[in-house]
Amino acid sequence: MSSQSPTQRPADELIALVDDAGPGSEAAAPGPQAWNVLVIDDEREVHQATTFALSGFRVAGRPLNFIHAYSAREGRELLAAQPDVAVVLLDVVMETEDAGLKLVRVIRDELGRRATRIVLRTGQPGYAPELEVIQQYDINDYKTKSELTRTRLATTITSAIRSYDQICTVEASRAGLSRIVSAAADLFGCHGTPDFSAGVLLQLARLIGQPADGLVCAGGDAKGAHASEYAIMGAAGRYSPHVGRVIADLGDARVEAALRRALAARSLVVEPDHIVFALRSHAGRDVVVLAETHEALDATQRQLVEVFASNVAVGFENVSLFERLTDFAYVDQLSRLPNRNRFVALIDDQVKIRREGYIAGILDLDNFSETNDALGHEVGDQLLGAVGARLRAALPDAVVVARVSGDSYGLFGPEPALDPARILGLFADPVAVSQYQLHLSATLGLARLEDCDGAGADALKNASLALKRAKARERGRAFYYRREIEIETRERVRLAHALRRSIDGQELMLYYQPQLDLRDGRTVGVEALLRWKAADGRFVPPDKFIPVAEQSGLIRPIGDWALRTACRQLKDWEAAGLTGLRVAVNVSLEQFRDDRFADKVGEVVAQQGIDPRLLELEITESMAMDEVDIVMATLERLSRIGVGVAIDDFGTGFSSLGYLQQLAVDRLKIDRRFVNELDAATGRASIAETIVKLGHNLGLEIIAEGVETESQAARLREMGCELAQGFLYQRPVDAKALLAWMREPRTPPAPQAPK
Repeated sequence: MSSQSPTQRPADELIALVDDAGPGSEAAAPGPQAWNVLVIDDEREVHQATTFALSGFRVAGRPLNFIHAYSAREGRELLAAQPDVAVVLLDVVMETEDAGLKLVRVIRDELGRRATRIVLRTGQPGYAPELEVIQQYDINDYKTKSELTRTRLATTITSAIRSYDQICTVEASRAGLSRIVSAAADLFGCHGTPDFSAGVLLQLARLIGQPADGLVCAGGDAKGAHASEYAIMGAAGRYSPHVGRVIADLGDARVEAALRRALAARSLVVEPDHIVFALRSHAGRDVVVLAETHEALDATQRQLVEVFASNVAVGFENVSLFERLTDFAYVDQLSRLPNRNRFVALIDDQVKIRREGYIAGILDLDNFSETNDALGHEVGDQLLGAVGARLRAALPDAVVVARVSGDSYGLFGPEPALDPARILGLFADPVAVSQYQLHLSATLGLARLEDCDGAGADALKNASLALKRAKARERGRAFYYRREIEIETRERVRLAHALRRSIDGQELMLYYQPQLDLRDGRTVGVEALLRWKAADGRFVPPDKFIPVAEQSGLIRPIGDWALRTACRQLKDWEAAGLTGLRVAVNVSLEQFRDDRFADKVGEVVAQQGIDPRLLELEITESMAMDEVDIVMATLERLSRIGVGVAIDDFGTGFSSLGYLQQLAVDRLKIDRRFVNELDAATGRASIAETIVKLGHNLGLEIIAEGVETESQAARLREMGCELAQGFLYQRPVDAKALLAWMREPRTPPAPQAPK
């Protein structure tokens, strides 16, 4: 059944028939001499348009009698009851997507209707039979409904009825008819015009029982062309050496004259020593078939050749369709290089011979999207074509160059021919595109074929893994695949899937580490730290799963969950008598990129009923510098809500102090590596001390993380650092353990001596 209702079908598919039919046409009255035409289609408008367009139309002096079926099942019943249906106009998609194709088998195999001509029609080219389907089903023509104007439809019906009539006429000569059917099946198995052309001559010779000396040529267009300019597409016998040449190269005036007669007659021309017929394709080209004969044809042979010629006409249409489908399937339409499918197939072919010494690669243009956005897609497309042409021209013929994705090219060949330095060096000179001289660089991933477990697809996958590793390390370089990369990748994928399940499976949890005031030992806050207890009961280290969450896009839902959970826990602590405690939650850049992030924070605070000043969000220094406008705008909105912000891992990046001064933040956190350097013996405290002084000059509070010894704490107090957290005070623990720890009595630190 069609996925579009009749009212949704494009107007030209039905109107083209009606408009071209002319006014006043009426359906021909059925009569004993009428040609029976069965229309099987689930859309009534198609029936109406077909009968209206062909009303009053006659073939060989006989009118048409239209029989209508609105489903494949109804069509089968009518065919079983009506033995002399000349033509079936059959919709492909009816009750099911292949209802029409299934009915073809019923017509041919179960009902035994070999003479009935079957014309497939579809309004949805996407459901059109592909090469394998056309080979498997005995159909006579295929048309899209949109191309069937009255003229085209009349031509198709006339051709089909003539074929039907001729087949019926020579029914007595079953042996000859069998040869025609066999020839058609063999021809439909040919791939490409040259093979099909040679097959036509071979089958024609079998049909008339004479040697296959002949040729098939094509030419002509809207402007016309002289017969001598027609190209020889296929040949047999003494003409075989001339394939690919033009008729003039034969130097045979007799052949040229025969071609002209066939083109003028547009029908089978039988001469004492040859037969010739011309076909006109819908693409506007002429196809002429000439075969030499050593004996005159009898009437039956002549009729068989005429029937054969009608099948050849359909065959050439199908071969043209096959070649276009093959072109789209295996050739990149922009660069005219092999596409990904063809690239994989070529590697597969090589694997059948040998693996050693061959290498596959993917070359990716660096920052192509920026060029494409800046100069436009037209220039971008030209650039892709120019890069493909440069690669093809510079690399040896033994190397396959393909376009495997948007700005990526596949390379495959002997390893010595794929020297990475030489390939990347091809981009030393700019690429001329339109009025631009574009300077490019590229990154290359390579995989040796002997390192691949499978064939083409596996080689492409390994090269892609190497490319990703090269991009992650340094663009503009080459990287070879190693098996460890795949192991790491599989582990990341496994971890990502498990992490996705953990969000709903309650495997994620928050642990809390206290933050103390160095001056009086009072606990003023906690940092909420994400923990993952996997289904097997083992904890997955944060430094292992957090990067996976960021790469897989899971960091945003996980971060939102952590924010809600921490605020809810803060409310629970308040209910237990633990008031005034600040909770710090780490947030990611992905969360900041959400336009509604600040609004979401405000909603969570309001829903839990907590004081927004008790919530602090921690962002990393590098994150604050990555996307300045986004971060600054979000920080301003958070400040208006009343939520505090701290910059985590401060000192590990390369912040602009002028930019830092503009950020709406409250605290700086000294990274643990600088705290670890606080050694009274060596005096290595310059970085930590600088951060403290810088923060104070900016009016910010300072908190040191990773404090593990009393000496570190003492040095931080001397510097004027206000807050600290670390193992010296407490490891990260769950909420219940933290509450118990908070209720334990502790001795405050000794007061600091005045400076």
